[in-house]
Amino acid sequence: MSKSAITELRVHGVSGTPPEAILLRPHVRRIAGDSRAGFFRPGDGASPTDGEGGPRLEAYSWGNLTSGASSRALWLLLLPAMLSNLAPWMRPRRARPGDPRRVAAAEGTLLGLCRVLALTLTATVMLTAVGLVMDLVAWQCTGPGRACGARRSYLSWLGHGWWSEPGRRLAVGAVGPLLTIGLLWYLGHRTWQRYESRPAAEGVGAALADPGFWYGRHLVGRLRLLHVVVALATVTGSLVWPVLAQDRHRGDPAAGRAVFGSALLVLVGLLVCGCAVAVWLPGVVRRDAAGRVVALPVLRALALFSVPAAVGYAVLPRPGWASAGALPGFTGSVIALFSAQMVLLVLLTVATAVLRGRRLPYPVAMAGFGTPIVAAMALFLASAFSAGASFRIADWLDGRAVPSSAAAGAAAERLQPPQSYAWAGFGFFFGCVALVILGVLIRFWLQPRLVARTEQQVRADFGLGPHDSPDRVRQIAEVAGAASLTDRGGTLLTLVFVPGALAALAVTVLVLVWGKGPVDLVAANSRPAMVLSLITNTGAYLIGVFAISLVVVGRMAYRTAKTRRLVGIAWDLGTFWPRDAHPLAPPCYAERSVPDLVTRVCWLGTGDGEQPGVILAGHSQGSVLVAATMLQLPPDVLARVAVLTYGSPLTRLYGAFFPAYFCPPELAGVRDAVTGEGQAPRWTNLYFETDPIGGPVLPEIDRRLLPTSSFTRPAGDTADPPVFGHSDYPASPGFAESVRTLAAALQQDRTLDLPGGTSADVAVDG
Repeated sequence: MSKSAITELRVHGVSGTPPEAILLRPHVRRIAGDSRAGFFRPGDGASPTDGEGGPRLEAYSWGNLTSGASSRALWLLLLPAMLSNLAPWMRPRRARPGDPRRVAAAEGTLLGLCRVLALTLTATVMLTAVGLVMDLVAWQCTGPGRACGARRSYLSWLGHGWWSEPGRRLAVGAVGPLLTIGLLWYLGHRTWQRYESRPAAEGVGAALADPGFWYGRHLVGRLRLLHVVVALATVTGSLVWPVLAQDRHRGDPAAGRAVFGSALLVLVGLLVCGCAVAVWLPGVVRRDAAGRVVALPVLRALALFSVPAAVGYAVLPRPGWASAGALPGFTGSVIALFSAQMVLLVLLTVATAVLRGRRLPYPVAMAGFGTPIVAAMALFLASAFSAGASFRIADWLDGRAVPSSAAAGAAAERLQPPQSYAWAGFGFFFGCVALVILGVLIRFWLQPRLVARTEQQVRADFGLGPHDSPDRVRQIAEVAGAASLTDRGGTLLTLVFVPGALAALAVTVLVLVWGKGPVDLVAANSRPAMVLSLITNTGAYLIGVFAISLVVVGRMAYRTAKTRRLVGIAWDLGTFWPRDAHPLAPPCYAERSVPDLVTRVCWLGTGDGEQPGVILAGHSQGSVLVAATMLQLPPDVLARVAVLTYGSPLTRLYGAFFPAYFCPPELAGVRDAVTGEGQAPRWTNLYFETDPIGGPVLPEIDRRLLPTSSFTRPAGDTADPPVFGHSDYPASPGFAESVRTLAAALQQDRTLDLPGGTSADVAVDG
């Protein structure tokens, strides 16, 4: 066969490397795909191969699926939804299955609890919108005697004439939350059309090989409907409750109206319960179920009916009714929702413990309890965002008040967000303090010990004595020691968030029993009250700073390579997974990229009748996409594929945090797929000890490269050779040799006419 029948397909990592940099060519042309993700080859006038007689060069550029317009930085504000969706994918893997029914029941319970928690997260978002517009603006600010509404012309009209009745002001205020629902539905629908619509080929049998794993169109559509129903029910209930309370207070003249309002509240309860039950139904949550589920259209129709019915009920005349204090029922709803979330977290922890068993077969992060810990992070972050937004809007409307004052009677003079939000600010302050303390301990206690331990490995690698070249050894050891912090990330997260979760449980009980904020626990105007007020207010302001910082960092990620990599590592780790729990999370880029790669590799591996071969070269996150692609390829194509991964987080991050999908047996399935009978695996994994992201995958395919091209300074040079990091693999002397060896294995297995070797210059990120 001709040498050009071999294609080297390069897949970049998290930084969104342009195709010109991947192919090392100034001009490229797109041959498949679109502007978001496409396949590129060298352009006209450039060599289509890597060296004379080498394989055809091709690159898959998927960076625009997770980057592109800087407005996508706002997606960082969806971090709670992303974490909520990430939690079920972090479930543990049992050492021994035991009773299959018990294991299946525990796994089903865990997934169902995660989906119910995701529903409550949507309710938290909608209660925030209700609190900002319906409570602070429509009920409190524009109420009688409030200066904040009178001095604003765009709000003052709500305090006069036909609109002045509280029910009608609330009906106007409900427009804000309803527009929020419309925006969430639009974003979810648009990304659903772009990402969750490409089924993949039949796989080879591992967990990620399910043919429908990367095809979430039906599941995401159903979950999105249920979340919208919960959102509409939240708005309807918040509108009906205070109006119904007034009708009941008036007695006989409004008895008929009270019956209608009570019926609406019952409908709201049925809608919420119906959605909570629906996420457990197999017909709703199966990814491959395309048929109609009768209950879903019914829930949608009832939810759409409830909104105009509630608005019509609220605008009926109620002479003499005046708003005072906080919106009736709103504070209780916030407390009840948070309490329900705490109960769900406890149940989720129990389900995880049952699924985990007494002994884990492989080292994993957070002792296998990643699911409840990350779910708690999502809920606490959403609560913090709610508190920060409420206090900032209240401050802006009041123009003079602070969120939590130590003065007696101060609450009567300012707008009143729920006191449970004050606890969120209080807890956020101590969370920030804990992170600062943790950072100091890492920098001045943990990292020096890691460096000292790494120095021994450096001396062994280069055959040095205990006192040879201490400065150079220290230089390399510091990079390797900092890189090894990645392996302790799960433990560090546990140290911060487990105490925080326990404190949140205690606060929940305190709020339910006491019903007051932090400052209310001590005497007004006392020194302890001033301290508690300072802590609470500082925490509330820090929440706002944190939210703004997320957007700023997100925008910087599109301008600065270093920031892009730091953000991209965390972001791509979270958005790699399908939207299986929360349909309003940022979209899963793998639902587009994995089917793209499967389709392309199948075409390249079966074309022209020449038994062509494909070398899949994946760097960093690209190696995860390559592994997922291998599990979706049919056997006849796998026989013509070789794999090179370098800087790969497959075991170091994905295996530690997602053991059910990237544990050694699952990765062994990928290895076996590219291993010919009686042959060595056609998969090589390269890593540096100085790489903070990549690491070993499986012993039989791993090759550890030296962390620098030369330990000693070359003659005629004034500086030591640089220490290799995450993006420096092609500069290693062992890299080219590994590529040639892998190409020879592919040639031997397929008896391909590929003398000489293959590319030694595979592009990396950045």
